[in-house]
Amino acid sequence: MPKYCAGLEDPAGGAARPCLFAQDGRGGPAQPTGTRCVLCCVDTLQRALSSRVGKGNLQRLLKHWRRIKSPVYQAAFDLGSLCALSTNEQCLLRTRAGEESKFELRTSWLHKKKQRLKHFVMGRPIPAASPGISEGSQKYLKAAARWRQGNRDFRLHWTYVHYRKKEPFTNVKMKRKCRTHWRGKHTVARALRREWWKARRTLKAKYLASMAAGPPFRKSGWKWAMEEGILQAGIQVPLSSGAAHLCQPRWCFLTLAGDTLYFESFDDRKRFKTKQLQSAKVSINNAFGRVEYSIEQEEYVHEWDSIRNGVIFSPLCVGNMLERLGFKLQLLREYSAWPTGAISLLQIRSTTENSRFYDYWTALKSFEDRVYLLDAFRRGPALIGNMQHTVQIYTTYAVVPF
Repeated sequence: MPKYCAGLEDPAGGAARPCLFAQDGRGGPAQPTGTRCVLCCVDTLQRALSSRVGKGNLQRLLKHWRRIKSPVYQAAFDLGSLCALSTNEQCLLRTRAGEESKFELRTSWLHKKKQRLKHFVMGRPIPAASPGISEGSQKYLKAAARWRQGNRDFRLHWTYVHYRKKEPFTNVKMKRKCRTHWRGKHTVARALRREWWKARRTLKAKYLASMAAGPPFRKSGWKWAMEEGILQAGIQVPLSSGAAHLCQPRWCFLTLAGDTLYFESFDDRKRFKTKQLQSAKVSINNAFGRVEYSIEQEEYVHEWDSIRNGVIFSPLCVGNMLERLGFKLQLLREYSAWPTGAISLLQIRSTTENSRFYDYWTALKSFEDRVYLLDAFRRGPALIGNMQHTVQIYTTYAVVPF
């Protein structure tokens, strides 16, 4: 006696649905080797798709049903276990069965055929300059496009500036009289546009490499690249020297306002006590915008370990070390404005850990009228919108010497 399929199992525990996936495509029950066939059991389908032989048998069965125009082919995707697969997996099975892919007009590239053919013949047009580019970025681009000793990238900036001025290349001088698509003005325009886009990609790679190299940073060049759309606003690039120094993650942040920030955070594998001890050293690096190697000396190690009951007593225990580095300790009496003459600040903040309050060091950095909080316990710098709610009055802080 032939053994027929027990039917499509219901994941909710209901009654099984009769099987209609016979090999002949007439809607009868299949004859599997086990209890249920591939199209009636999800587990059996997963085992079949994980093997090369089982996947081939399923594809040949679907292809046979489609060739004889059996309604079982569509029922396998609507009523069988194939409906549990993702859309991409179903499209792949339909393609292997010989079904042509159906694209919507919005997602298909066919409606862009004329535009793509035009770009292929004449090249991709060069976009116009950004209307919101600042005066400082314009001066930087003009200086970068001028040849001088030590400026290795002047050719890239020169190509970026002068080829954009020639767009749309209507007055291209020709040495030949032929006017075909491959030997006329179209060829010259395509070559010049291709050279411009190549220079743009090369500049992006160079700017990202310079960000990853670490301080000192080329702030004016990055601001111009962000305004031109070469670099994305708010991008963060890990520094190449970050993993080699005490496993401290280091980043270079390009904020939405075009400010460049050096940020050093803590490794997630360290305990809170260890982070609390190293918060002053990391905050000093963030305030300076570079690594201050003078605080690595062993004579200052005992200064950082002066913690009683999880609280940092400052500036009494750390004051001598900060004064040796050149920091000037003061009291913040006016919280409505940034202290005069201070570019960066060191401040003590509090946090809650296991229902207890702990103090740790943070850094504040100012750019014109913008103030950023460089908290090493966070993922990145944060823009402070209101100094009144962020900086506490009568709080001891240290002015970073520059």
